[in-house]
Amino acid sequence: MPITLLENSQTTYYDYIVSEQKDAETFLFIHGLGCDSTLWDDIMPFLKPKYNLVVFDLPGHGRNKLSENVGFSLSLIFSDIEHILFTENIPSCHVVGYAGGGNIALEAVLKQKKWVRSLTLISTPIFMPFQIGDQEMRKRFAKIEEGKKQQVFKSIIDGITVIASEERKSRLEGMMNRVDIRSYKDFYKVCKNSIQEYSPEKFKNVDLPIFLLVGEFDATFPPKLHLFDDTYLNSSRFLIIPNAGNAVMVDTPKQLVELLDDFVIQYVLGSPPSLKGRGYVDKLKFELQSIVNLGIRQVNSRNTIELHFLSSFKVLLDGKEIEGKWNQRKAKQIFSYILYHQQVTRDQLYDVFWPDLELTKARNQLRVSLNHIKSIIEGFTGDDLSKYIDIGRDLIVTSVRVKSDGENLLNEIEQLKLVSYSDRAAKVVELIARLPEVMFPGLYDEWVLELRSSIEMELTSIIEDLLDEDLDRSKEISMLKYLIKIHPNEELYYEQILFALEQERKYSEMDFYEDKLNSLK
Repeated sequence: MPITLLENSQTTYYDYIVSEQKDAETFLFIHGLGCDSTLWDDIMPFLKPKYNLVVFDLPGHGRNKLSENVGFSLSLIFSDIEHILFTENIPSCHVVGYAGGGNIALEAVLKQKKWVRSLTLISTPIFMPFQIGDQEMRKRFAKIEEGKKQQVFKSIIDGITVIASEERKSRLEGMMNRVDIRSYKDFYKVCKNSIQEYSPEKFKNVDLPIFLLVGEFDATFPPKLHLFDDTYLNSSRFLIIPNAGNAVMVDTPKQLVELLDDFVIQYVLGSPPSLKGRGYVDKLKFELQSIVNLGIRQVNSRNTIELHFLSSFKVLLDGKEIEGKWNQRKAKQIFSYILYHQQVTRDQLYDVFWPDLELTKARNQLRVSLNHIKSIIEGFTGDDLSKYIDIGRDLIVTSVRVKSDGENLLNEIEQLKLVSYSDRAAKVVELIARLPEVMFPGLYDEWVLELRSSIEMELTSIIEDLLDEDLDRSKEISMLKYLIKIHPNEELYYEQILFALEQERKYSEMDFYEDKLNSLK
């Protein structure tokens, strides 16, 4: 039925289906980008006996036409919803949002709309690196402007359904062909702007039952991506529906109905099972949340810090060296540790850098060191340190993308293990030739010594494995020289290199290694 808003003369079309059951709970459904209220047709007959149901078309979708002087906006949508609820005397409802419709529902929660009693999000993106989403949508918009709208929408439908019948797919195609393209673009912008502002911090005060639902074969927002969403929202329930794609109400309508009913009964009206009292669960959740926060901040950051400490210490921000008094107040050592690990606790720093000091003195030393690092970074960038490093009461976390030559070297060594034997020897010789005479000079803390030892042991293992093969003599000699350098007391390596040098008739070098070997005996 239509309802016209006096302030903008826009007509909103909605359907209110009254349950056969007295005093029934009410569901309000918000469809996604490019769809309309008929998206929910397959689940309505199963819910009607027990629930009141409200479905409506978003602006520029389905029956709702937008005049040229009115744009797609959250304020317009909330006005529509509140007029519908007022007209039908519905004080609150269980809101179900699909895809971008879920983002609209989340905005209602964040704006503390009292009519949201519980929230179900179906295939709704919460965590999404916006650069990736933008690239995809730009491709869609470009094809639409080229007159390839039907091709774009058919591709979308094939991607969001798995087992839907051709009749249901045809219905989806009809919805998308009816959408106003201006509204389609504006809907995406509204969702994008919302997603970019999402953070666990923003949702921490949300206190209502939340149900996250995703299809097992969702190719648009895969289930693994939605695992991050759960850490954002701390949802009451998170389920993956088997054999369903993105549009679960189209692929598996009966299963969706059962899950919605169970959620309301058990999690909204009833008392769901609780994990409270299991202290380790809270610790696990905190650790997971910390890891997720770190990754999200780094993904969304446009800045990159590079730590060079393999051959000499240097820190680059977006390619420019950060100069400062790094040799004072353990700044070089502590900043290297923070950047390399990307997330550390204050307790870790006390143990690594002041293991023998009383806790109060170690705290004071760390405070002085962090203030010194802060002055270097802020003096170079003109920005607050928190843009790059978030220093909390317990955790210190990098807020930008971090690269380090130490980590790069470890990754390169791991890649060597995947290379065929025929190519591995040449790559190992090339790598050890690039290594500095002394790794991590000027850094003598235990963690650096352990890192250096780890690198040397990994290379030793790879080289020893190669020495069992029939190698080119020059490569064999190069690798043995490296082993002797890092294991100067290992007699076997001297014996092996002496044999290889004799085969190559390099007698002057043999004298050098014979003297070394004799000195060990």
